[in-house]
Amino acid sequence: NARVELAQDYNRHSRANTTSRVKLQEIGPRMEMELVKVEEGMCEGRVLYHAYVDKTEDEVKELETRAVDKEALRKRRREEQERNVAKKAKEKAEKEKIEEEMAALGARKRKRDKKKEKEKDTKIARK
Repeated sequence: NARVELAQDYNRHSRANTTSRVKLQEIGPRMEMELVKVEEGMCEGRVLYHAYVDKTEDEVKELETRAVDKEALRKRRREEQERNVAKKAKEKAEKEKIEEEMAALGARKRKRDKKKEKEKDTKIARK
């Protein structure tokens, strides 16, 4: 049991500058926490400390080399993917251009065919 001096009014019985008794009650089990692992970054960086795993210098260097290689591979794949996307966009644009040209040729041909048919009809009508 402890006594504290109140800095401000708490209620009508407990005024500022008076002492009040404090009861402490445990509300749950005590826990002891132990540091197990420290990583650089959030779930992605290298392990700075681990309570249960010890690595030799060679193992650490190997892991760092793998991480660098993995990052380089990821970067190469990203660049290749961007080139493929650009290539597909270019091919699509070329295909659309060809389709427009074909449509225009088709329209001209239909117009020519109509004109020829009309001329043919007028020749028949004259005879």
